[in-house]
Amino acid sequence: MTLRWNSTAITIAGVGTVGVSANQFNYPFGMVLDSSNALYISDLNNSRVQLWASNAWTGTTVAGQANGTSGT
Repeated sequence: MTLRWNSTAITIAGVGTVGVSANQFNYPFGMVLDSSNALYISDLNNSRVQLWASNAWTGTTVAGQANGTSGT
């Protein structure tokens, strides 16, 4: 078996620019896919976790502040 790295990138969440909107990230750091194909993405510099349902155009903040500000 030979494994090869695919150099073609595909955007699966977000719009490709940094920001705090529901469809933007600021240093996405980790992802988890659940059994219903929902994608949870850690948005490190926005101090939040975004949930992206299958075929969604925007994410939903499930941890942290939706506007990307850190809590106190």
